[in-house]
Amino acid sequence: MEFSLPSKRFCHILLASSYPFSRDGNPRVRQKRMMNPGGMSRPMKTAPILFHDIDGVLFGDYAGEFQLRPGVNSWLAWAHEHFEVIWLTSWESEKIKTLLSVLYCGKFCSNPEARPFHHANWTNCENKVVWIQQAMQKLKGREWFWIDDEIEMLAPAIEKAGLPLERCIRSNPLGQDELLIIQSTLAGRLERLRASMGGTDDNEEAA
Repeated sequence: MEFSLPSKRFCHILLASSYPFSRDGNPRVRQKRMMNPGGMSRPMKTAPILFHDIDGVLFGDYAGEFQLRPGVNSWLAWAHEHFEVIWLTSWESEKIKTLLSVLYCGKFCSNPEARPFHHANWTNCENKVVWIQQAMQKLKGREWFWIDDEIEMLAPAIEKAGLPLERCIRSNPLGQDELLIIQSTLAGRLERLRASMGGTDDNEEAA
């Protein structure tokens, strides 16, 4: 049976009208860590970038409603611990800050060490793929991943742009447990990424 999700504009208006934004919605600073094969975490010298969508990622369709997924706060804490998050979404910057302020309930917002808020202004591009392709020139080889519910639809454009599909992780817009699945997927990618470094960090620290 076909159905349609509530419009993004509706969700934006709902958030803006229900929760007045009075604080900086920046998440707290955490040291970026990666899990090694032995299960011990260690800091990375430079955190990978995570381009992060909202609708279909933080929000999903389950139990007959389009709503925030369970464990969203735990997910955001994990994501900000392991990545530099850049919001790549059709949501406006102030709407994202409002959402974060509501989710964090001021717990992280008042932290004087809060990390800068990063929001990609991609709407002047044909699509997000074009924006990421342009951003690659500024990353200078920095590691990155992208989570979005439209990866499958954008796959032809991703391949045409020469972006590695393994860096682009599709979020299923349906179901309540997708954040756990995404976290497991990203944790595995991070482990492989660190393994591919071949102990570079250890050698540099020893030097």
